[in-house]
Amino acid sequence: MTRPIRSASMSAREVRQSFAERFRLAGDKWAEAKREADLIYEMKGPTLERMKTKIRLELLAQGEKEPSGEKLERLAKSRDEWEQYITGMCFAQERADKAWVDRKAVEIEATEEVDSNANYRTER
Repeated sequence: MTRPIRSASMSAREVRQSFAERFRLAGDKWAEAKREADLIYEMKGPTLERMKTKIRLELLAQGEKEPSGEKLERLAKSRDEWEQYITGMCFAQERADKAWVDRKAVEIEATEEVDSNANYRTER
């Protein structure tokens, strides 16, 4: 956020609207990133179950007897596919966290502007 708080030509009302619009845009980005992270997290169980089902069918096709649930989970979680899924989930959460920080920075910047104006009025 290297954008200046107020350009010389902006009125106080325009500054407030600018903060509001920037906050809205940052909030939209955060909401989208959070939705993505939440969706990936919520799909963790169904993804694991699909992987276990796939492994089960592979083992049965190879002529093995019915594998236990524990074995299927262990085999699923030891695959590169699961590692990639977990890595993707963590990166999605990181994107959501960074978007939240960007949104919060606009909020803090607006608060600093209000404080600055109050200090200016007091000094006058």
